[in-house]
Amino acid sequence: MGAIVMDIVVKNVCKSFGDKKVLENFNACFSAGSRTCIMGPSGCGKTTLAHILLGIVKPDSGSVEGILRKMSAVFQEDRLSEDFSVLSNVRMVTEKSVSKAEIEACFSALGLEKSIHLPVRELSGGMKRRVAIARALLTDSDLIVMDEPFKGLDDTTKQQVISYIRQKTAGKTLLLISHDEEDAPAFEANILRMESIS
Repeated sequence: MGAIVMDIVVKNVCKSFGDKKVLENFNACFSAGSRTCIMGPSGCGKTTLAHILLGIVKPDSGSVEGILRKMSAVFQEDRLSEDFSVLSNVRMVTEKSVSKAEIEACFSALGLEKSIHLPVRELSGGMKRRVAIARALLTDSDLIVMDEPFKGLDDTTKQQVISYIRQKTAGKTLLLISHDEEDAPAFEANILRMESIS
């Protein structure tokens, strides 16, 4: 029997860092299996919200209900092991049940098939982003959070990556943080616009 995928409900969440209020009585609902593009100016709390949903940051007050136990993420930073190969970086986060063939198919779809045994430090910024994306997609998860995942990708590569992400996240809850207005229609995603607290 598969896991029950629930709506994620954010209720009256507040979060400050020192004197700076980032989220104040913030409310949102992310329907199970939906795609949502989170947009807004820099500093409005998009990444903080993502970190709260992932359990990395605790809110000062308020609650998050229906949070899923199986989660994966692409962070603003790549968070890769620079001295490890592309394959090793992915293998360290995947279940043993994920076959080498499945990993190789993912690399091929993301244009990484020729770099599989290279240490990550030798890759370009755009290629590192794709390794981070591969890790998130190959991790067993019901919720996938991607924070500006397309940094460093040219338009052609970006469209190829978007197509593959859509395929791999079907039926899962996807939260995409982006500044690009074209990303929401590309994913047929709902849009959540956040405002800075003045």
